[in-house]
Amino acid sequence: VMPTIGVYNEYALRNGDAQVLGLYDMAEQPYGTVSESQCLVQVAADGTATLVSLGDRPTSLRARDGAPWFGLRRDAEPHVLIDGQQISLDDKDPGGAVFTCQVERADW
Repeated sequence: VMPTIGVYNEYALRNGDAQVLGLYDMAEQPYGTVSESQCLVQVAADGTATLVSLGDRPTSLRARDGAPWFGLRRDAEPHVLIDGQQISLDDKDPGGAVFTCQVERADW
C-alpha cells in the first residue's frame, strides 16, 4: 500500500498481514471526516488483499488514477483489492488522502 497523495506512510503487507489506515496516516488531519481507524487492508494466506471500511464515514475507492470514486461503507462486504486500485481515506475530499495498491509477488 503505497502513499500517493496527502498520506505519508507506506505499508508492505505479506500473506497473513493486516494494516489499519486512518487519520494518523494523513499529512493534514481534517476534523470529523476521517476516523483514526478508517479502514483495514488484509492479505489472506493465498495473497488475496481485501479492504474493510471501519470509519463513521465511507472509505472511497477507484479502479485507477482518473477513474470515478465510489464509497465503501462499514456495513458492506469486504472489497477485493487489485493492483493499481486507489483507496481514499476522506470521502468528502477523495483526492486529498490517497493510497495506491501495488501487488508484488515474491517467489522465495
